[in-house]
Amino acid sequence: MATDTGRGSRQTGTREGSAAVFDVIVKRGVITKMRDGVGLVSDLYLPACSQSPAEDPSPCIIERTPYGRGSWHLAVMGRFYAARGYAVLVQDTRGRGDSEGEFPMVRHPWGEAHDGYDTVEWAGVQPWCNGRVGTRGMSFTGANQQALAILKPRHLVTQFIDDAGINYWRRTNRESGAQLLGLMLPRYFRLALGGKEAKADPAVRAQLRAADAEREEWLTRAPVKQGETPLRFTPSYEEVYFSIANRSDFDEFWKSPLSAFEEYIDDYPDIPVCFTTSWYGFHSWATFEKYRRLKGRLKSQIRVISGVWLHKTDLWGVSTRSGEVEFGPDATIPIEDIRLRWFDHHLKGLTTGLEDEPPIELFVMGGDDGSRTPDGFLVHGGRWRREAVWPPSRAVDTNFYLGECGSLSDASPSGEEAGDSFDFDPRDPCPTIGGDTCWTGRTGIAYGGPFDQRGRADLFFCRDIAPLSYRHDVLVFRTPPLKTPIEATGAPKVILWVATDAADTDFTAKLIDEYPPNEDFPDGMAMRLCDAIVRLRYRNGRKTAEPITPGAAYEIILELPPVSNLFAPGHAIRLDISSSNFPEYDVNPNTGDPAGHPARGVVARNTVFRDKTRPSCLILPIIAS
Repeated sequence: MATDTGRGSRQTGTREGSAAVFDVIVKRGVITKMRDGVGLVSDLYLPACSQSPAEDPSPCIIERTPYGRGSWHLAVMGRFYAARGYAVLVQDTRGRGDSEGEFPMVRHPWGEAHDGYDTVEWAGVQPWCNGRVGTRGMSFTGANQQALAILKPRHLVTQFIDDAGINYWRRTNRESGAQLLGLMLPRYFRLALGGKEAKADPAVRAQLRAADAEREEWLTRAPVKQGETPLRFTPSYEEVYFSIANRSDFDEFWKSPLSAFEEYIDDYPDIPVCFTTSWYGFHSWATFEKYRRLKGRLKSQIRVISGVWLHKTDLWGVSTRSGEVEFGPDATIPIEDIRLRWFDHHLKGLTTGLEDEPPIELFVMGGDDGSRTPDGFLVHGGRWRREAVWPPSRAVDTNFYLGECGSLSDASPSGEEAGDSFDFDPRDPCPTIGGDTCWTGRTGIAYGGPFDQRGRADLFFCRDIAPLSYRHDVLVFRTPPLKTPIEATGAPKVILWVATDAADTDFTAKLIDEYPPNEDFPDGMAMRLCDAIVRLRYRNGRKTAEPITPGAAYEIILELPPVSNLFAPGHAIRLDISSSNFPEYDVNPNTGDPAGHPARGVVARNTVFRDKTRPSCLILPIIAS
C-alpha cells in the first residue's frame, strides 16, 4: 500500500503536542562519572517557570557528541525542547570537548556503549527527570545511540536516529574491501585538530591545520604511512585511522557495538525507534537494513523517513537542493517538529496520530521538466509518498542486460564470448563527481549529491572537463530513450561477470538518470543516483580476502544503495562501469598487496562479459505506473 503525501497531510486530525510555555535554565559543565571514574561533561537545559526549575520532573532527551556540546545547533535544540517541557542533556563524549578520557577508544571497543548506558541510567534517576529517557542524534551520535541501546538501560524509552551506520566495515569506512579514502583521511585530520593534544600544543595545532588545508595533496600521496603525517602527534587518532586504512579484513578491530552494530542487532530492546536517512546521505543502505531487521523482530513502532539532503546537520530535512539538482519546496520537512512529535508520543504519551500512519515515508525523486533555475540548478522535482513495507511489495525486480554497443535492455544476451575490455591505470583514476558525501562547497576534493558526470575545473582530481563517458576506462550502457515513465524504488544491484589479468582490481557501478538535451541544458545531464564498488578479492562479501586467478571469469554482485527515482519519458536509464572512483574510494594498485601497502601499481586489463553464459545485468526494482 502506498499513500501520496504532502506537507499539509501531517497536520490533519486531532493531535496533542507540546507548546513552548516554559522558560529555560541552562546548567553548564555538569559532570557525570562513568563506571571507570572518568568524568564526562554536559550542558543541561531545564524547563523553568520565572527562572526557577519547573516543579514537576520531566522526560529527558540526551545527545552525546564528539563535535562539541556548545555548537549553535545543539544550543538551539536544547532550548527548543526545554521550552516544551523536556530536560535536555548534551554531553561531550569521552576524550572530546571538556570530557576526560581518550577518544577514540581503540583499546576499549565497548566504551561508547558503556558510557551511553551509564549516562542514560544516571539521567533517569535525577530529580529533574521523571525516569523516561529518549536519545537523539546524527551520524556518530546516532551510532552511539545504537551502541548503548543493546545494553538495554531500563530508563531508555525511545530513540530518534538520523543517518547512522550499521556496519562501518561493510559501508562508510570501507566498502567491499575498498577504503572510503576521501571521507576518512580528511575526517581524522579534522577530528585530531579538535582533540586534546591539538588544544594543548600550538605547534601540533598548526601542523594539523596545515594538513587540513592541504588535504588534496595528502589524498594524492595515499596510502600514507603511519608516522609520516601530522596525526603522529595525536597517537589515538593516528591509531584508529591506520587501523581503518590497513585492515581490509573484518577482524576483531571492527566488531565493537559502535562500528559493527549489525553484529549485535538481535540484542536491541523492544523500544520505538525512528530512523531518517537520505538517498544522498552516508547511510541509506544501513538505515533500510536496520529498519528491515528491527521491523521483523520488534513489536514497538519502527519508522523510517528518506529524503534528498546531504549528510550535514544544518541541511538535514530543510534543503531543497543537493548537488546540482533542485528538488523543489516539497523536498523539505519540518524535521525538529517531527522529532518533537515522536518524543511527545513516546515520552509524554500525547496523542500525535503516529500510530495511524504507514511506517515508511520516502521522497520519490523526479517528475519535473529539467529546466534550469536562475542560479543554474537542474529542476528534477519529486514528491513524498508513504509505504507500508520495504521494499515496496509491488516493486518488481527487472533485469536490464548489458548488450552490444553499450545497450541496456530487457533482452537477455544470446551471443557467445561477448564482452568489453579496458585498461585501468591506477595512476589515472576516474574522478569522483558527486556522491554520498557531506562535501558541499569545498573545492578540490569532491562535492556531495547528484552531479552531471563530467569533469570540472574546480575539482583537484579531474584532468579535464570532458564527460566521464569519454574516458577509455568507463563502459557506458544505456536504454533507448524511454517512451513511458519508469519508477525505480527499492534496492538496485548490478551483477557482473568479470575478469582481469592482474592479481587484483576493482569494479565500480554507477546508476544514472540521463537527461536528453534541452534548451537550458544543451548537452543534457547525466544525473548520478547511486554507486557501489567491489574489490575483486572481496568479491564474495566474505570477511577475509580470497585471492583471484588472473584471467579467470568471476560473477560479482554490486549492491547499490536504495533509491527512489522516476525516470521520465525521453530519459535513458544508464549504467557506468569502471574500476575506480577517486577520491571517494582508494585506488587499487592491482598488485594484490595488503591494504595500506604503498605500491607503484600496474595497469590491469579488465573485462566485463555480456554473453548468454555470462550475462551481466542491472536489476532495478520497478513500480508500475
